[in-house]
Amino acid sequence: MDILQSQFLMKLQTALSYLPNVKPRIARQDLEYEQRKLWARQWEMEEQTDSEFDEQACKVILGNTELTCDDFRHILESGGDLSDTPKVTPYGASLLIKLYNDGYFELKGKSQQPSTIDQQLIDYTASEQKISEQEKDHKRQLKAYKTLIKNPDRIKLEEFSYYLLNDVFVEHFGYRQGTFKLDIGGVSVTKGVTVYSSNSRKSQDSEVIFSWTDLDGNYRELKQASFHKSNRRNDERRNWGLHE
Repeated sequence: MDILQSQFLMKLQTALSYLPNVKPRIARQDLEYEQRKLWARQWEMEEQTDSEFDEQACKVILGNTELTCDDFRHILESGGDLSDTPKVTPYGASLLIKLYNDGYFELKGKSQQPSTIDQQLIDYTASEQKISEQEKDHKRQLKAYKTLIKNPDRIKLEEFSYYLLNDVFVEHFGYRQGTFKLDIGGVSVTKGVTVYSSNSRKSQDSEVIFSWTDLDGNYRELKQASFHKSNRRNDERRNWGLHE
């Protein structure tokens, strides 16, 4: 079963919170431990037998539920996300419900029996088609956006924003300091990038200004301010005595 893109998936912590009396942090730790143990066993088997990865042999029983390595990917999906926030697919959510009903998770409070599961989690288990459509729509929008920034003449003045203009200039000039010009939406747009340093010179940031004259003759500007611009280091009248 294919893994959906993580940006559209439910956070594992959220899914676990929909299971009554489950301790989300402990439940996540238990699942991650079982996944690591399963992978370690599989790698050890591969080294000893000099064989390739065997998906059929990569499985474990938790409670009364059999989980494969692929099942764990649906429960603990990262999607390359470095934020350390695992997501769960709709199929993975159905596995969590099964584990819960089997009594696998440690419960808090006096009641140690599973109870009614939050409807939001139940509905989520049936949302794979909806998420798949969201992914397709996102890919279409991303493709259209990439085409737009490659063809700035197609951009309308009313669409101007700091981030759109920045993406256009980065596409055509890269990340550089200085002054650059492009015809966008029927007007000449100037991008000015000035780098400023902290007093210690240990850090830098940039002031970025996009400016143009609209079709009515009005001067327009979009700006990202520099945090360091007002420092002594960047003022010729006040920068005496600072280490070079």
